[in-house]
Amino acid sequence: MIGFLNTDKTLSEEKKKKPQKNIITKMIESRYSASGDTEDVCFKTTADLVLEFEDMADGVTNKEIADILNADGYNIRTIDDKIYWVLYEHQQFPELDHVELDI
Repeated sequence: MIGFLNTDKTLSEEKKKKPQKNIITKMIESRYSASGDTEDVCFKTTADLVLEFEDMADGVTNKEIADILNADGYNIRTIDDKIYWVLYEHQQFPELDHVELDI
């Protein structure tokens, strides 16, 4: 089969990437937003975010993080010749608002 692409392998890889992208998007949304109060602002590189999320999303890449942040309207700022994402941290994790404890 010279000259043909193994489409089964390509399709299975794409199917794996879509759920991971959704997981990464949810993790970012649970911690950060594209706008907020000045006291909540933080600056992180794409590499910082990959390290932050790599334990939760296997094989997360710089490109995946950058694509998600770009699509969600996050801004960048250059500080000392390094490019940083402008992120606004949530004061608390939204999913923890609905936790009921049985004591």
